[in-house]
Amino acid sequence: MTNTTVAVRDATRRLFARTKAFLAVKRGVSTVEYALIVVAVVAVVGTGAAILGGAFKGLFEEMETQMEAAEKSVKNAGSTSG
Repeated sequence: MTNTTVAVRDATRRLFARTKAFLAVKRGVSTVEYALIVVAVVAVVGTGAAILGGAFKGLFEEMETQMEAAEKSVKNAGSTSG
């Protein structure tokens, strides 16, 4: 065999050994569990935002209306006192 063939064979064996060792590590299980928890939290937050979105929109529109009315009354009071 040539040196290149031996080098490729050895590199392939090291790659398979590292892959096997990586798959044997138990940390991967907890990583998957954490990923599932994150997905569940995102789903709950997204659902809550979808449900409460209309209520918050109405709240902020009401606040905007009140602030615009207050701004107009301040401007009118300033222009009539002048």
